[in-house]
Amino acid sequence: MNAKYIIQFFVFGIYLNLFSLNAQNHIANDSITIIYHSNSSFMGYTRYEATDTITTYYGLPITDDPTKNGWITLYEFGEQLTNCDCNFENLFRNWTPQFISNSENIPLLSYHFVETVNDSDRINYYYDILTNLDVLVGRHGERNLYSKKELMETEEKVRVIEPYFRKESYANSPVFKSIPEHEKAEFWKKVKQEIETMSKIARFSIKSGDQIYVVKFKFEGKIYDNYVVCDPEKKRITWDNIFNVPFNKENIKLYD
Repeated sequence: MNAKYIIQFFVFGIYLNLFSLNAQNHIANDSITIIYHSNSSFMGYTRYEATDTITTYYGLPITDDPTKNGWITLYEFGEQLTNCDCNFENLFRNWTPQFISNSENIPLLSYHFVETVNDSDRINYYYDILTNLDVLVGRHGERNLYSKKELMETEEKVRVIEPYFRKESYANSPVFKSIPEHEKAEFWKKVKQEIETMSKIARFSIKSGDQIYVVKFKFEGKIYDNYVVCDPEKKRITWDNIFNVPFNKENIKLYD
């Protein structure tokens, strides 16, 4: 009897059942909004009678150009994109608390061009890197914090990008821990298949002529490489597991 597992993603300590293995998936363009009341802290902020709205994105909107639908990324906001390098110049310029609240905890160190892929072997090589279970990916979330203490009311918008190892999000889940040892190999196989399916649904792809870059960043005291794919014809980033988050054009800045 084949087992069917529910995969759970963890966002800010709240885990959400997003899809089941062996089931058709349609959530690459979805966002989930949760509203709840709490007296707690988040990213060092203390809240009293606070209402938080958390919106988490699971991939770029399914369109050839998200900016036409009112979405824009940190790669696209700023200088006009005349080549692939312009994307990275924008990202590094925008990587401040004005756009990402925890940006100072994840310093971007450098970026560099790696190569232009022109054959299937190199395409498959980078595809395997980007869908690998051991690669760092990003959780992206926003909170509107409305706090009230005595006669003082405050409103604050907090947005974070949090890197985490893809495999750990599964391995640390109650679902994985409940699976018998002899079924775990099959579980990881199905997870990899689901990740590949999600990538295709979200139109993440690598084609001949695409340019590969690496963004070096520091996280929790260690330096990591984040591989990024750019389409030189469209002059846009087409695949980045961490930093290519779409935001509403009108609200991309947290404050002026």
